[in-house]
Amino acid sequence: MKKLVIFDFDGTIIDTESYWYKAYRGVIQKQYNFDLPLEMFSRCIGTTDSVLFEYLESEISESMNRQKINQDVDEFFLDISKDITVRKGVENLLIKLTEAGCILAIASSSKREWIRQYLEAFQLSSYFSLIKGKEDVLDVKPDPALYLAVLEELEIKPEEALVIEDSINGSTAALRAGIDCIVVTNPVTEHMAFDSSIPTYSCFTEITLNCCFEKA
Repeated sequence: MKKLVIFDFDGTIIDTESYWYKAYRGVIQKQYNFDLPLEMFSRCIGTTDSVLFEYLESEISESMNRQKINQDVDEFFLDISKDITVRKGVENLLIKLTEAGCILAIASSSKREWIRQYLEAFQLSSYFSLIKGKEDVLDVKPDPALYLAVLEELEIKPEEALVIEDSINGSTAALRAGIDCIVVTNPVTEHMAFDSSIPTYSCFTEITLNCCFEKA
Protein backbone atom coordinates (compact mmCIF):
# COMPACT_ATOMS: atom_id res chain seq x y z
CA MET A 1 0.00 0.00 0.00
CA LYS A 2 1.20 3.49 -0.84
CA LYS A 3 2.05 5.70 2.14
CA LEU A 4 1.86 8.98 0.26
CA VAL A 5 -0.32 10.39 -2.54
CA ILE A 6 0.92 13.62 -4.13
CA PHE A 7 -1.57 15.70 -6.09
CA ASP A 8 -0.83 18.26 -8.74
CA PHE A 9 -3.07 21.29 -8.27
CA ASP A 10 -4.04 23.37 -11.33
CA GLY A 11 -6.06 21.28 -13.71
CA THR A 12 -6.11 18.37 -11.28
CA ILE A 13 -7.87 19.41 -8.07
CA ILE A 14 -9.57 22.37 -9.77
CA ASP A 15 -9.77 22.87 -13.52
CA THR A 16 -8.14 26.27 -13.78
CA GLU A 17 -6.47 25.25 -17.06
CA SER A 18 -9.65 25.60 -19.12
CA TYR A 19 -10.06 29.15 -17.81
CA TRP A 20 -6.42 30.05 -18.42
CA TYR A 21 -6.76 28.87 -22.01
CA LYS A 22 -9.85 31.05 -22.53
CA ALA A 23 -8.01 34.01 -20.98
CA TYR A 24 -4.82 33.67 -23.02
CA ARG A 25 -6.76 32.96 -26.19
CA GLY A 26 -9.00 35.98 -25.65
CA VAL A 27 -6.15 38.40 -24.93
CA ILE A 28 -3.97 37.20 -27.82
CA GLN A 29 -6.91 37.32 -30.21
CA LYS A 30 -7.77 40.88 -29.17
CA GLN A 31 -4.24 42.27 -29.19
CA TYR A 32 -2.67 40.36 -32.09
CA ASN A 33 -5.62 38.97 -34.07
CA PHE A 34 -4.13 35.50 -33.63
CA ASP A 35 -6.07 32.42 -32.60
CA LEU A 36 -4.08 30.42 -30.05
CA PRO A 37 -4.42 26.67 -30.76
CA LEU A 38 -5.32 24.50 -27.80
CA GLU A 39 -2.54 22.06 -28.67
CA MET A 40 0.14 24.73 -28.33
CA PHE A 41 -1.29 26.09 -25.10
CA SER A 42 -1.29 22.58 -23.69
CA ARG A 43 2.47 22.33 -24.05
CA CYS A 44 3.01 24.83 -21.24
CA ILE A 45 0.54 23.25 -18.81
CA GLY A 46 2.27 22.23 -15.62
CA THR A 47 5.39 24.29 -16.30
CA THR A 48 6.37 27.89 -17.12
CA ASP A 49 4.87 30.02 -19.90
CA SER A 50 8.19 30.43 -21.76
CA VAL A 51 7.32 27.81 -24.37
CA LEU A 52 4.01 29.54 -25.06
CA PHE A 53 5.56 32.97 -25.57
CA GLU A 54 8.35 31.60 -27.77
CA TYR A 55 5.72 30.01 -29.99
CA LEU A 56 3.59 33.16 -30.11
CA GLU A 57 6.53 35.39 -30.98
CA SER A 58 7.58 33.07 -33.78
CA GLU A 59 4.05 33.00 -35.22
CA ILE A 60 3.31 36.69 -34.79
CA SER A 61 6.83 37.69 -35.86
CA GLU A 62 7.33 40.31 -33.20
CA SER A 63 8.51 40.48 -29.61
CA MET A 64 5.78 40.68 -27.01
CA ASN A 65 5.47 42.54 -23.74
CA ARG A 66 5.09 39.40 -21.68
CA GLN A 67 4.49 41.25 -18.42
CA LYS A 68 1.65 43.33 -19.92
CA ILE A 69 0.08 40.30 -21.58
CA ASN A 70 0.18 38.34 -18.34
CA GLN A 71 -1.41 41.25 -16.48
CA ASP A 72 -4.22 41.39 -19.05
CA VAL A 73 -4.61 37.62 -18.91
CA ASP A 74 -4.81 37.71 -15.09
CA GLU A 75 -7.61 40.30 -15.28
CA PHE A 76 -9.45 38.25 -17.92
CA PHE A 77 -9.05 35.11 -15.79
CA LEU A 78 -10.52 36.84 -12.73
CA ASP A 79 -13.51 37.97 -14.76
CA ILE A 80 -14.38 34.52 -16.12
CA SER A 81 -13.32 32.20 -13.30
CA LYS A 82 -15.76 33.09 -10.55
CA ASP A 83 -17.57 29.78 -11.02
CA ILE A 84 -14.49 27.54 -10.58
CA THR A 85 -15.26 24.56 -8.39
CA VAL A 86 -13.41 21.49 -7.13
CA ARG A 87 -13.44 18.77 -9.77
CA LYS A 88 -16.16 16.19 -9.29
CA GLY A 89 -15.00 13.26 -7.19
CA VAL A 90 -11.89 14.93 -5.78
CA GLU A 91 -13.07 15.41 -2.21
CA ASN A 92 -14.53 11.92 -2.06
CA LEU A 93 -11.14 10.50 -3.08
CA LEU A 94 -9.38 12.69 -0.50
CA ILE A 95 -11.67 11.31 2.20
CA LYS A 96 -11.08 7.71 1.14
CA LEU A 97 -7.30 8.13 0.98
CA THR A 98 -7.24 9.80 4.39
CA GLU A 99 -9.36 7.04 5.89
CA ALA A 100 -6.97 4.49 4.38
CA GLY A 101 -4.12 6.13 6.30
CA CYS A 102 -2.37 7.87 3.39
CA ILE A 103 -0.39 11.08 3.78
CA LEU A 104 -1.55 13.63 1.20
CA ALA A 105 0.58 16.38 -0.33
CA ILE A 106 0.53 18.85 -3.22
CA ALA A 107 3.39 19.53 -5.64
CA SER A 108 2.63 22.31 -8.11
CA SER A 109 4.46 24.63 -10.48
CA SER A 110 2.19 27.39 -9.16
CA LYS A 111 2.91 29.55 -6.12
CA ARG A 112 1.94 28.22 -2.70
CA GLU A 113 -0.25 31.24 -1.95
CA TRP A 114 -2.24 30.62 -5.13
CA ILE A 115 -2.82 27.03 -4.03
CA ARG A 116 -3.68 27.87 -0.44
CA GLN A 117 -6.31 30.46 -1.31
CA TYR A 118 -8.30 27.88 -3.25
CA LEU A 119 -7.80 25.11 -0.69
CA GLU A 120 -9.11 27.42 2.02
CA ALA A 121 -12.02 28.61 -0.13
CA PHE A 122 -13.10 25.03 -0.77
CA GLN A 123 -12.26 23.83 2.77
CA LEU A 124 -9.68 21.30 1.57
CA SER A 125 -6.61 22.53 3.49
CA SER A 126 -6.96 19.99 6.30
CA TYR A 127 -6.42 17.05 3.96
CA PHE A 128 -2.87 18.02 2.99
CA SER A 129 0.21 17.63 5.18
CA LEU A 130 2.56 19.46 2.81
CA ILE A 131 2.44 21.88 -0.12
CA LYS A 132 5.41 22.44 -2.42
CA GLY A 133 5.23 25.25 -5.00
CA LYS A 134 7.47 26.98 -7.49
CA GLU A 135 9.22 28.93 -4.70
CA ASP A 136 10.63 25.70 -3.29
CA VAL A 137 12.71 24.59 -6.28
CA LEU A 138 15.01 25.98 -8.95
CA ASP A 139 13.22 24.17 -11.77
CA VAL A 140 9.53 23.31 -12.01
CA LYS A 141 7.95 20.43 -13.91
CA PRO A 142 8.84 18.52 -16.07
CA ASP A 143 11.91 18.59 -13.80
CA PRO A 144 11.34 16.14 -10.92
CA ALA A 145 12.54 18.60 -8.25
CA LEU A 146 9.08 19.35 -6.82
CA TYR A 147 8.25 15.70 -6.31
CA LEU A 148 11.69 14.90 -4.95
CA ALA A 149 11.33 17.78 -2.47
CA VAL A 150 8.09 16.29 -1.13
CA LEU A 151 9.69 12.85 -0.74
CA GLU A 152 12.72 14.31 1.02
CA GLU A 153 10.76 16.39 3.52
CA LEU A 154 8.36 13.57 4.38
CA GLU A 155 11.16 10.97 4.36
CA ILE A 156 9.27 8.63 2.04
CA LYS A 157 10.76 6.49 -0.72
CA PRO A 158 9.60 6.94 -4.33
CA GLU A 159 8.14 3.43 -4.47
CA GLU A 160 5.97 4.26 -1.43
CA ALA A 161 4.31 7.18 -3.21
CA LEU A 162 1.80 7.85 -5.97
CA VAL A 163 1.30 11.01 -8.04
CA ILE A 164 -2.01 12.19 -9.51
CA GLU A 165 -1.54 14.55 -12.46
CA ASP A 166 -3.37 16.04 -15.42
CA SER A 167 -0.58 16.93 -17.87
CA ILE A 168 2.39 15.50 -19.73
CA ASN A 169 4.81 17.89 -18.02
CA GLY A 170 3.52 16.82 -14.63
CA SER A 171 3.45 13.09 -15.34
CA THR A 172 6.95 13.31 -16.84
CA ALA A 173 8.19 14.94 -13.62
CA ALA A 174 6.65 12.14 -11.57
CA LEU A 175 8.22 9.39 -13.67
CA ARG A 176 11.61 11.13 -13.55
CA ALA A 177 11.32 11.15 -9.76
CA GLY A 178 10.72 7.41 -9.84
CA ILE A 179 7.13 7.68 -8.60
CA ASP A 180 4.13 5.79 -9.97
CA CYS A 181 1.62 8.14 -11.58
CA ILE A 182 -1.98 8.16 -12.69
CA VAL A 183 -3.52 10.90 -14.81
CA VAL A 184 -6.97 12.46 -14.64
CA THR A 185 -7.39 14.56 -17.76
CA ASN A 186 -9.46 17.72 -18.14
CA PRO A 187 -10.86 19.42 -21.29
CA VAL A 188 -7.47 21.03 -22.02
CA THR A 189 -5.36 17.88 -21.58
CA GLU A 190 -7.69 15.11 -22.76
CA HIS A 191 -6.14 15.07 -26.25
CA MET A 192 -2.59 14.53 -24.95
CA ALA A 193 -0.70 11.29 -25.64
CA PHE A 194 0.52 10.16 -22.24
CA ASP A 195 3.18 7.55 -21.55
CA SER A 196 1.67 4.11 -22.11
CA SER A 197 2.69 3.05 -18.59
CA ILE A 198 0.40 5.64 -16.99
CA PRO A 199 -3.23 4.74 -16.22
CA THR A 200 -5.39 7.58 -17.55
CA TYR A 201 -8.89 8.58 -16.49
CA SER A 202 -11.28 11.31 -17.56
CA CYS A 203 -12.88 11.90 -14.16
CA PHE A 204 -12.07 11.36 -10.50
CA THR A 205 -15.29 9.40 -10.07
CA GLU A 206 -13.62 6.62 -12.08
CA ILE A 207 -10.84 6.22 -9.50
CA THR A 208 -11.08 3.72 -6.66
CA LEU A 209 -8.55 2.96 -3.95
CA ASN A 210 -7.55 -0.08 -5.99
CA CYS A 211 -6.68 2.26 -8.87
CA CYS A 212 -4.38 4.16 -6.55
CA PHE A 213 -2.76 1.11 -5.00
CA GLU A 214 -2.68 -1.41 -7.85
CA LYS A 215 1.07 -0.77 -8.36
CA ALA A 216 1.85 -0.86 -4.65
